[in-house]
Amino acid sequence: MQLDRSTPPSAGPLPAPNFPAIQRYKLSNGLPVYCISFGTEDLVELQFNYAAGHSRESQTGLANLTSRMMIEGTRSYDSLALSEMLDFYGASIDIESGFESTTFSLTSLTKHLTPSLELLEEILFGPTFQEHEFKIYIQRSLQQLEVEEQKTTYIARKNFSRHLFGADHPYGRFTGKSEIIQIRLPQLVQYYAEYFAQGPQFILACGRFDTEVLLDGLEHYFGKNIYSGKNIPSAAQSSMVLSAAGIHEYPIKDTLQSTIRAGHLAIPRNHADFNRLQLVNLIFGGYFGSRLMKNIREEKGYTYGIGSSLTGLRYSGYLGISTDVANEYIAPVKHEIIFEMQRMQRELVSREELDTARNYFLGILLSRRETLFQIGEIVRNALSNELEFSDIDKAFRELPKMTPEDIQTLARKYFHPEQLVWVIAGKSGALTPTSTPNSFTSN
Repeated sequence: MQLDRSTPPSAGPLPAPNFPAIQRYKLSNGLPVYCISFGTEDLVELQFNYAAGHSRESQTGLANLTSRMMIEGTRSYDSLALSEMLDFYGASIDIESGFESTTFSLTSLTKHLTPSLELLEEILFGPTFQEHEFKIYIQRSLQQLEVEEQKTTYIARKNFSRHLFGADHPYGRFTGKSEIIQIRLPQLVQYYAEYFAQGPQFILACGRFDTEVLLDGLEHYFGKNIYSGKNIPSAAQSSMVLSAAGIHEYPIKDTLQSTIRAGHLAIPRNHADFNRLQLVNLIFGGYFGSRLMKNIREEKGYTYGIGSSLTGLRYSGYLGISTDVANEYIAPVKHEIIFEMQRMQRELVSREELDTARNYFLGILLSRRETLFQIGEIVRNALSNELEFSDIDKAFRELPKMTPEDIQTLARKYFHPEQLVWVIAGKSGALTPTSTPNSFTSN
């Protein structure tokens, strides 16, 4: 039968997605392993997730620097030889260190999984922490930060976190030059012994593989190693948040453009309203058709781009807004951001606006589960935030039911213009009380 391309398919509701099955196993030492068969290529990604991050360090930067140094030399290979061996097998190792955890991700051809696992075991259980490699890494990091710390975007991002959560809160910390130069090699060795040598929280495998072969390999290389299984407390769970609402300026001499970062505290990732609030944020500033973009970019021409995001962390969350503007537009942009927040609370969105944003959002969610890496990321996020696997598809059940009244109710509940933290990196004095309109009525 020949396909008639002159007639578009009829519109209809999005079909319910089917997330790949997640199988749970345990190695002989009790280490949990989650397996997901997915994809058409003979490729597998293994994620080893550790309870190590900003919320579990006595000095800022220890978790990230320790994990990076673990691939700079092991009991059998120096950093160059290790890199060459990974290249030989067509494998790669990525490291992601965040607020609550650090993840080592091994990507390997299925046929070379066994030797790749052997190399990973070397890295995770046999790092040597050589002094000369440490000095090289520190110097390289400082050179990179020397460039970054001149940028308004970097300055705004760094100080936004500090003012939003407080400088002493794990979520308010930021690793810069001043933090890195204070770290000494013995601290990394100690941090490794306390947080990495005890084994990961779980292993996640996604791709095309023979499950029996995979489990045999994991058992051989990791089933006999230490796995404490203990719950390592997170400082973010008990630390007091000291959010500093108001304007915080960081002047940059002779700059013609400034970076604005604004936001306030919101809800954690495992909150019952998180998916629904994401849709509210999408309408407000989360995509190209959002209200912030239409008003501040298209109608006013104050910026090339502005956006907002809802970030859900394990024990907190925040609504964040960011843009770069010419200095003369700083005050008007602040005015319009507040106006749009209040308009979300005051007026019902139209059915058309809601349907457009909802369809876009659900389409984006579907597009983010097309590769084995995306599938693995979704499951790791669920495990890290203690979500039920049934919650993975929760947005597809909740969002189609939302009404304009629901959007307004959530905006009234979770949008707080008066609590906004404003960080301006660039021109000083652009947001004096007289420069900001008192009335939030759009021009």
